[in-house]
Amino acid sequence: MKAYEFSTIVTADGKLLIPDPYAQDLQAGNSVRVIVLVQEAIAPATADGPQTEPTLSLDEVVEEIKGSVQNPANIQAGSGMLAQHLADSPECPDPSFDVATWNQQWDQIEAQMKRMEQAEQAAEADLEQP
Repeated sequence: MKAYEFSTIVTADGKLLIPDPYAQDLQAGNSVRVIVLVQEAIAPATADGPQTEPTLSLDEVVEEIKGSVQNPANIQAGSGMLAQHLADSPECPDPSFDVATWNQQWDQIEAQMKRMEQAEQAAEADLEQP
């Protein structure tokens, strides 16, 4: 996959203008990922149009996000190897948890889901028949 970064405008009919050197590489049916960064007006519109901030590159936007204020409650420092942490978990397992009962209940749920799917398929088949 190739990546292109360029500034563009929205045409009068609401389409994005893709510069010719990039458009030549696009073929019908190709999968394309588009990231759109829209300039926001920073002052009321004037006779010359809205005033806008300078266009930032994608890297500049990423750096701006990285530099934004973070909520310390959402940040948790790493505390070692995950596998070791899980193996040495200080939490005790629930003594009332019964694996056999849980497996039996899960099997019942799966059987019910399968019956519902079969009923739905039968209903669809009935609708398709003349």
